[in-house]
Amino acid sequence: MEKFNIIIFLIDSQKPDNLHCYGYHKDTSPNIDEVAKEGITFMNNFTCCAWTPPSHASLFTGRYYSGHQTVCLGGGKTRMPEDIPTMAEALNSLGYETAAFSNNFWVNNNEGGVLRGFKDCFYPFFLRRHNKKYREIEMKLFDEMDEPERRDSGSLLTTHLVKEWLKDRIDKSFMIFINFMEVHHPYHPPEPFRSRFYPPGVDDEVAKRVPQMTGDGIWSKGFPKTPYEWLILQALLDGETAVVDNRIGLILEYLKETGIYDNTIIVITSDHGDTLWEHLKCPSHSSLYDSNIHTPLIVKGPDEYSKGEKAENITQIVDIFPTITEILKIRDSRILRSIQGTSLSSALTEEPKRTFAIAEMRNPFVGWIAECWCKAIRTMNYKYIWCSSEVIWRMAPDSPPHPQITSPHEKEELFNLQEDPLEQYNLIKCKEAPFEFSREKIAQTVKCLREKLERFLESLEIPPVRVPKEIYKKMKVWGQYQEIIPI
Repeated sequence: MEKFNIIIFLIDSQKPDNLHCYGYHKDTSPNIDEVAKEGITFMNNFTCCAWTPPSHASLFTGRYYSGHQTVCLGGGKTRMPEDIPTMAEALNSLGYETAAFSNNFWVNNNEGGVLRGFKDCFYPFFLRRHNKKYREIEMKLFDEMDEPERRDSGSLLTTHLVKEWLKDRIDKSFMIFINFMEVHHPYHPPEPFRSRFYPPGVDDEVAKRVPQMTGDGIWSKGFPKTPYEWLILQALLDGETAVVDNRIGLILEYLKETGIYDNTIIVITSDHGDTLWEHLKCPSHSSLYDSNIHTPLIVKGPDEYSKGEKAENITQIVDIFPTITEILKIRDSRILRSIQGTSLSSALTEEPKRTFAIAEMRNPFVGWIAECWCKAIRTMNYKYIWCSSEVIWRMAPDSPPHPQITSPHEKEELFNLQEDPLEQYNLIKCKEAPFEFSREKIAQTVKCLREKLERFLESLEIPPVRVPKEIYKKMKVWGQYQEIIPI
């Protein structure tokens, strides 16, 4: 069996919209574009959840949100079920060297962490904060790169650590995972990347006055108020993407210099996108609209993954793990039974196994109990979203939006994606839209998609959520838990 090396680049919060290989008019991603020319660009790829921990859990387990039930506990602590096999564990069993480089405190290998199974884990952003040695290394790297502001979100130090880790493993089979955080809000890329995309007449003083999402939570403290301000915010976002693209290029260059590039499977993707101007009442990553769940996926690998083509069929983040098991010919029945995704090779055929995407969201994100679950099914033509309760975003002057669960009645949304790709007209409640639609057709479509969503979720193996005994007792006392017995 040929053991291909594997590198997964995950650009946190990156949407396809501003990548040149996805049709963007600006040259934000020359290095990513080169990978796309040698691999496959999946045009309709979707994450399973618009938030970091469960999305990463889906990547590493090949299971949907309901299928792994990862719980977020606050402070970077998560609980991913221990009995679900992970990608790193699968590759460890084949003799691979495995390493993760994460700049996101939610993505870690603590007890219950989503990086379970990786032999080595590094946290560059935090290393440089708390270790003088790494801070000095980072400053030297900035000088070598001629980056005068000498700052980023850990990505340049990440490239150094990846190269150092690889030095002793050039002749070994390896799998590397890298999480980059530059594209996560707020957007203020360093020079020389920042001013590269400014509109005419814009300088740093003008850009600083544009209100945008802050880093102290996912809720925004302000939004751009004019189209011009949104244009400036987009320019800042483009600069952040260009930073990550530069760092990816440095690692790819090293792979080529050491002669291991051709034998390395390269995956470039994201955990979710960020909603900006598309849905102001659902800021950042707090919904199941395409602005949150449509993510890039580029794969350069052997055979069918080296054609430089674009695949239009629907794919999801859960399809990456089964693709790797297929390429590496993993035959472990426990792993194969656990995976709920479908190999990407199916998306390269005229009759793909996957014809729709499934996404889920819980509110609030953190804690054992979800007040509201949102679930969606997306085909090429329609998106149906169901929420167990309606969530109203309260907007107070000069304060963050706050999600408030209202009455426990369910909420449904249906969007015609061909006529309304930005999902502005909920056809279930909409009285007028700039395109023709039939009430009878809407009712039939809602019924069909809801039934399909229910059947699919019903077919998933859903693991029990394990909680500490003391929390379990308190949940029973306060009425947050009751045993349910089917009759």
